[in-house]
Amino acid sequence: IELFDRYPYQVLNNPALELILLEQPDIIEKFCESKQSFFKTKRIPAIVLDWIVLNINYFEVCQAIASNHLIPVFYLEKFRLSENIDVRIRVAENPNTPISCLEKLARDRSYPVRRKVAKNENTPIPCLEKLARDRYDGVLTYVAQNKNTPIACLEKLAKYPDYDVRKRVAENLKTPIFCLETLAKDKNSVVRRYVARNKNTPASCLEQLAKDEYISVRSSVARNKNTPASCFEQLAKDEYIFVASNVAVNPNTPIVCLEKLARNKYSDVRKKVAENPNASSTCFEQLAQDADRNVRKKVAKNKNTPIVCLEKLAQDEDRNIRKFVAENRNTPVSCLEKLARDENYRVRDAIAKNSNTPISCLEKLAKDRSYYVRCSVAKNSNTPISCLEKLAKDRSYYVRCSVAKNSNTPISCLEKLTSDENFNVRSDVASNPNTPVSCLEKLAKDENIYVRIEVAKNPNTPLSCFKQLVNNSEPIVRTEIVKNPNIILPDRRKSCILRSM
Repeated sequence: IELFDRYPYQVLNNPALELILLEQPDIIEKFCESKQSFFKTKRIPAIVLDWIVLNINYFEVCQAIASNHLIPVFYLEKFRLSENIDVRIRVAENPNTPISCLEKLARDRSYPVRRKVAKNENTPIPCLEKLARDRYDGVLTYVAQNKNTPIACLEKLAKYPDYDVRKRVAENLKTPIFCLETLAKDKNSVVRRYVARNKNTPASCLEQLAKDEYISVRSSVARNKNTPASCFEQLAKDEYIFVASNVAVNPNTPIVCLEKLARNKYSDVRKKVAENPNASSTCFEQLAQDADRNVRKKVAKNKNTPIVCLEKLAQDEDRNIRKFVAENRNTPVSCLEKLARDENYRVRDAIAKNSNTPISCLEKLAKDRSYYVRCSVAKNSNTPISCLEKLAKDRSYYVRCSVAKNSNTPISCLEKLTSDENFNVRSDVASNPNTPVSCLEKLAKDENIYVRIEVAKNPNTPLSCFKQLVNNSEPIVRTEIVKNPNIILPDRRKSCILRSM
């Protein structure tokens, strides 16, 4: 039981388990208590599944396994017969449950089970047609939501008295247009809101719903990508911030509307305009001068912000805005060079991370007083080898670690870092896929366990290192060896490495 928590596969495949089950029939339940997630998501050996079928009253174990997507169909059919409602619910919602099971569960005496059958996308149409006549609203809600529900059923459910059922019909992408037109006039605002969200709702309905008395309905129309331009002009004038914000964020909002919203009295609306990829240069120029720094931040972040605005924001008094400009891929080199001399280390750090930063800047930043900045230079894929060689000797081990991780670090540097005094650096060298075999062989003998673990994980570690590491006393090192793709042989059990383990 203690070993199961760390080595579940090995425990369940132990040949002695069959005998142990005779003496302790509840041991599987104890395994499930300690690690239920394993039974829900991993492949379970047949011996365990056979035992559970014979002891189907262990409900907690059955629930966990019945929801497992990897369980063979045969066992799901057995679990369907369980007296426990929760077990049958798990079978009903499992995407691998066979149609024959779903047909029987659709007639289950318990409505929560039938509800899950109604929700399952694999449920056949005849079952959905029967469930559309169910006496419980909860079942009908899921039938209305199911994308496979036939149109005739959706038409019937669109007139159902419970608004929750009509709401699900309104959001279903398969619902025919004439049903959506009917539901757009529904007396319940929640139903109308879901019609306004549906991407298949016709323009005539959206124009009608854009004048709805409820904010939530108008807000949903404003967010719908199929809303006609005439509606956006009207909704952009809406006095409620939620409606105007959704107009501002919609990628199909006309530029004329965005330019008006860029002058909106609410900063939240102006922020949404600043985020919109279709905002015009006029919008960006105006918002780059906004009194609210959060609006200017959004302009600095936007990938479509014009260079003129970025150049202006590069001089902003707010360091975070300058940082976002430094991160922006469209920032011109002239700005990057100026920001590389910024007084704030976070701005310089953003420059060091930017893939467009020129080599001349990276060379200067490699000497920066902040180790954060030097770390980012060491990680940058464009950093020249001459800089990496200097940074490999940096006084901060964080910087040396970054050099050790960089895929462009030359072998001569990796060889030097193999003998670094800090184990974190040696560990990163061991994890680098470019580390030469001679270095891996040396690191396989390292006194620090974390270094040896990384050697065991490295996909380029040679077999000679595995043989050396397999004699290591720590189980975690041996576990990583087993996971390494280099030792997946035709027959793992015959592998000399695994035998010696």
